[in-house]
Amino acid sequence: MRRIVFTLALIGGFFSAMAQDGGGSGVAKKALQKSSDFLLVELSYDAWSGLPSGVKTGFNRGFNTYFMYDVKLQPHLSIAPGVGFGTSGIFLKGYRLDNSDGNVSTVPSLSSTDNKGRFKVATTYFDIPVELRYRANSDNANKGFKAAIGIKAGYLLNAHTKEVLSVNNSRVVEKEISRRYFNNFRFAATARVGLGPIGLFGSYNLNPIFKNTSQLDPTCYSIGIYVSGL
Repeated sequence: MRRIVFTLALIGGFFSAMAQDGGGSGVAKKALQKSSDFLLVELSYDAWSGLPSGVKTGFNRGFNTYFMYDVKLQPHLSIAPGVGFGTSGIFLKGYRLDNSDGNVSTVPSLSSTDNKGRFKVATTYFDIPVELRYRANSDNANKGFKAAIGIKAGYLLNAHTKEVLSVNNSRVVEKEISRRYFNNFRFAATARVGLGPIGLFGSYNLNPIFKNTSQLDPTCYSIGIYVSGL
C-alpha cells in the first residue's frame, strides 16, 4: 500500500510540475477555477456475478484513483487517457477460497465453512483508463452536467485472501498472497455521469477474474460515487 501511495505521489508531482511550468501561482489559481478533471477518485460497491447458487457476499468495497489528461476534440467533447490504481475487496459469507500456492488443484474453488468471522478476497490493479467525455460547460468541469464512457485495461499487482478466525476465543488472522488462479489482466467498460465535481459511475469487467473458469466463473462489476477535479 505504501508503494502505491508513493507511486501516485510521483505521478501527481510530475503532472503538477508540467501544469505549473512557466505559469507560477497564476497557473495554479487558474487550475482551481477551471478544472479539466485531471484527478478522478472513485468509491464503489463491488460484486461478483456468476457465483454458484447459494453463495452470497457482504458489503464489498472498491477504491480507484486515476490521473487523467484531457484532450479537447470539440468544444464539448474530449478524450482523456490516464493511469492509476484500482482495488477491490469481496467478502464471502459462509464460504472460503483456497488461494494458497500449496493447493495442487489447477482451478479455483469455493468451500463452505462454519467460520463466524470474515473471509475477504482482495485485488489491486495498475489501470490504464481512456474516456470519451461530454461537458455542458466546455471550459470548466467543476460546473454543469457531464458524462463519460470508456474502457480500462488493468494489470494485476496483488491478489490475496484474508480470513478472520476465532481460535480458543482468540482472534486469528490468516492471509494468503498468491496470483496463481487470477487473470493477470482485466478489461472493463466504464461510464459515469455527474454535476460539477461529483457524480455516479459504473464499470463491468469484460473478462473473468480467474484463469480457469471450469468450476468458478465470476465477473466483477462496480457501482459507486466519484469526485473529480484539478
